[in-house]
Amino acid sequence: MQKIALLSALALVTGGCTAATPSSEAPAPDANEATISPLGAATPTSPAAVVPTVLPDGFRAVGTEPFWAVHVADGKLRYTTPQDQEGVLVEVHHTADLAGEAGLAGTMDGRTLRLVGKAEPCSDGMSDREYPFSVILELGEEQFKGCAWSLDSGA
Repeated sequence: MQKIALLSALALVTGGCTAATPSSEAPAPDANEATISPLGAATPTSPAAVVPTVLPDGFRAVGTEPFWAVHVADGKLRYTTPQDQEGVLVEVHHTADLAGEAGLAGTMDGRTLRLVGKAEPCSDGMSDREYPFSVILELGEEQFKGCAWSLDSGA
């Protein structure tokens, strides 16, 4: 009698279960998602999620009020100021978001460092020079605006 009750209970528990059948189709991606490839280029998961990686691999960025500069090459960012001209070297990785901002992120002196850029004309506010990229440098809670150019441009 116990065997019949046990088999009946087992049949009730497993009766609703079915084996998962592999699907050749992946689930539809969210239109607001994108991934970053190991090389830093944004890889959209849907046509609506095209994210440009606008900052070149090697570039310089400068800002005023307060004065600061960034030199980026080989996955490293050197942040300098007039008070610290040798600067601080930070290992960074590429980031991108769906608002069209691409940039770099790392940690400097225990603070989050994030540098985002857009391909748009930029003026440093102190000269007549026009740069091809505008950037925002975030150091912890502080935010600084600046301009950038590719090291390949010879500027």
